[in-house]
Amino acid sequence: DVTDFEVAEAATVWGTNEMLSGLDLAGGQPHHGVGTSLHVGCRVGPLCGYPHPNQPRFARISRGQSLQVDGAAHIGGPGGENYRMFVIADQAGKFDPHHIKLWEVSQRCCDMQVEMQKEGAVCSDIAYASHKYQVEQGVQKYVYHRPGHGAGWEGHQLPELSLGDHTTLVRGMCFSEEPGLFDPETGCGFNWSDTVVTGLKSGYRMSRVPYSKEYLFIKL
Repeated sequence: DVTDFEVAEAATVWGTNEMLSGLDLAGGQPHHGVGTSLHVGCRVGPLCGYPHPNQPRFARISRGQSLQVDGAAHIGGPGGENYRMFVIADQAGKFDPHHIKLWEVSQRCCDMQVEMQKEGAVCSDIAYASHKYQVEQGVQKYVYHRPGHGAGWEGHQLPELSLGDHTTLVRGMCFSEEPGLFDPETGCGFNWSDTVVTGLKSGYRMSRVPYSKEYLFIKL
């Protein structure tokens, strides 16, 4: 019965303590530790049905909803995103089939990006594969944006994993991982993110937070 706002604030405090306690930022020296921050957000229910909602995140967490926990961390400027999508069981302990479908398709697209994000790949090819799979699964109605953006000093920057970007990847290039699916009509949505680094044979994620149903399908 807590609010998404309370979860976000508690997670931000915990995460900030974990990160900053391991860094030498004491003393308040000029320009020391600039660009170092961590913030966690949380949204539940209808707000998950929009890519970037402008409504306040202040809803009670209850059963039968989708829930997103999203965060970003930066040390000295560089950093990245890390979002995970939860499904909350209903009063009977069952998970909504529509939620399961959108969760499974978007989760698979995340793994597809990691598998394809290797040196020599083309941004538009990765985006096409993701969208093609979404269409094959019959969820094209819920696609609102490209699968990923460049991640670097500016946070959101070119190139992007989009149909119109034909940039060839080189090792070390970083992208977000956001093959989101959004359904404002029923008030659910699933928008993952991670920082995926381009490798020689595949990409790899910077985070270690699980993508499994065991971790993300929860009962209250």
